[in-house]
Amino acid sequence: VQIRVTNTDGVQPQITGWSHSANSGESDSATHTANIIFSADGDYNFTVDCTDLALNRASNPYTSEEFTIDKTVPRISVSYNNNSSQNGSYYKAERTATVTIMEHNFNASGVELRTTASAGGAPRLSGWSGSGDRHTAVITFGNDADYTFGLSYTDLAGNQADPYGQDSFTVDLTNPELSITGVANHSANKGVVAPVITTSDTNFTTGGVSITLRGANKGTIDIDSMISRSAQAGGQVISFANFGEHMDDIYTLTAKVVDMAGNETTETITFSVNREGSTYQLSSDTQKLLDDKFTNNPRDLVIKEINVDTLEFIEITYSKDGQVVTLKEGEDYT
Repeated sequence: VQIRVTNTDGVQPQITGWSHSANSGESDSATHTANIIFSADGDYNFTVDCTDLALNRASNPYTSEEFTIDKTVPRISVSYNNNSSQNGSYYKAERTATVTIMEHNFNASGVELRTTASAGGAPRLSGWSGSGDRHTAVITFGNDADYTFGLSYTDLAGNQADPYGQDSFTVDLTNPELSITGVANHSANKGVVAPVITTSDTNFTTGGVSITLRGANKGTIDIDSMISRSAQAGGQVISFANFGEHMDDIYTLTAKVVDMAGNETTETITFSVNREGSTYQLSSDTQKLLDDKFTNNPRDLVIKEINVDTLEFIEITYSKDGQVVTLKEGEDYT
């Protein structure tokens, strides 16, 4: 008997000893049996041929179809290109997951991908590519959405990989919305001065809002007693009370909001309060000159005067060694 086996993995099967029927050696109907045990992974085919002691050859040599033994459990692994999260699971850039399945007899239809996405942000799955037993695909999470992601796989032989899952995270590519109303930028005001800051974002957090108010002369203002906060859907409204008495100055109001993913928006306005007359602002160079007290380098002094109403009378004086001098427009200043 000639049994010839081919196996892509090279491991040969076990052939058991022969057993014979009771009429062996007496009748052509005698049967002789052996088992071929294919226990190792591989792609097999085999042939069986036989010649008896009288040199009669079998009229129907056997040729098998190709078949596969696969007892190896597939392995799933997942890696992400972006692991820079804020607040645990929020990402301000798209994420891609590279899925790798180690499997000799890969079957793409055996992959069960489980994803959910809010706001219509369905992930995109690339086609599978393979190199040997390694098979990879890329899943892109590229829209604003709350995602979940899991994966399972069963190979052609029915071996099931340990399932992967479930990841849960949020992709947020959008900066928060922020506006300052109630006071116009670069405006002079002698009436009600009550700025209103409005913020909104899908992934808003109250801890992400910061506000600073600085006066040209008064410096940084403590605003805690000046503002009230109210929640709105996906955001917050911060309202200033009307600026009180003796608040004349030139102000810079800056509002900043940062969402859960780290996206941020900043708005700044400058305005003046002029209920008691003009407000004045020194240029940075003039302010430095006054701070330094002494100079041997004559420089121009630059002063900004702001008033709601048209200026009808201007007078500039200085004192030198106790003598007061009135400057002439066009000659001493412009």
